[in-house]
Amino acid sequence: MDQSTFNDLCRLLERIEPLKDQRRLKALVSLALLNHQVIGEVQWDGAPGVVISELIRACRDFDQPTEQGETPLCALLGALRDEGLADGRVKADFDRLRERLRCSGPVVDWPHDPYPGMLALDHTQAPIFFGRTAETADLLARLQTPQGKRLLVVAGASGSGKSSLVRAGLWGTLKDPARTPIAGSAGWVITAMKPSQPRLDPLQNLVYSLAPAGIPGLGDSHQEAAALRTTPAGLAELTRRVLAGRPAGACWLLIVDQFEELFTSIADAERQALLDTLLPVLGQVGYPRLVITIRSDFLDRCIADPGLRLAFNDCAQYGVGAPGPAAMTEMIEGPVRGRTLARPVRLVDALTNRLVRDADRQPGGLALLAFALKDLYSA
Repeated sequence: MDQSTFNDLCRLLERIEPLKDQRRLKALVSLALLNHQVIGEVQWDGAPGVVISELIRACRDFDQPTEQGETPLCALLGALRDEGLADGRVKADFDRLRERLRCSGPVVDWPHDPYPGMLALDHTQAPIFFGRTAETADLLARLQTPQGKRLLVVAGASGSGKSSLVRAGLWGTLKDPARTPIAGSAGWVITAMKPSQPRLDPLQNLVYSLAPAGIPGLGDSHQEAAALRTTPAGLAELTRRVLAGRPAGACWLLIVDQFEELFTSIADAERQALLDTLLPVLGQVGYPRLVITIRSDFLDRCIADPGLRLAFNDCAQYGVGAPGPAAMTEMIEGPVRGRTLARPVRLVDALTNRLVRDADRQPGGLALLAFALKDLYSA
């Protein structure tokens, strides 16, 4: 999306009077983008123009498809249309923007970029996640062990692909009834958070992570986080609400991505508040199961912390290495193999081999490959 389209979208949404009410805007977005990462990326308590701009930017930056297979922006515009908010004076501009964004274009197998670049893939991008079949199976197996039911630690070097492995591989498989080896996991509530985003308060971010799941009665993140800090049964009560109405045996699986941010971006008191909330109840019924991703060069910081050291000594651990040539080839070919894309792709063996050769065994090779694929597809 170019800057002109971005500006036009901002102006269009700012002209729709009901969207100036943040509660109605958030409710509309939550309905349109059910379970989508975008919802947790927006701070909803700002001025209307700021919230709208941040919403559109998040839709642009996190272009994973919705559960209905649309881009977030097209799903949002479709919701405006269905709510009757795109009539009157804004209708012509609305229709032009939908056309510019190809919201009414031909039906394709994958209407999004098959190569999203250096951003980690999320569970909605599981259909284009390739090259990690064995690693995903290993994580699923560890998740079912007694240690994995307490805590699963996924560690690897920066740029090794551990976030995509957990979010697109593990999460994507658990939510797919046709692929999961764990009975009932498609009915689990799975959420993901980063310690420092969108706020520098990990407990608030834990609450933010629940927004895409559409939990009824979820309150203001500041108030919910305060209850977690001050109420001994706060996490148990939150878990009860998260799982209300779910099938028997369902659980809440909480993914803490980029766990090292607790040591690089978070104040000591805020870090300890999160650890004091999660660590004492690991593995207990009625509390979240925990999966974390962490850069391997920060494991010593965890070992130095008494509470984390105790948890790590009784957890399931998995080390993520760089993919080999065969896996890299699958990462290139898998996302476009047999698909009808908005922009057709013809794979050339010589180019695939060159990309793999240049990235193989190079520091940051996987990130370089991801960047090159996106650049080539977008050219």
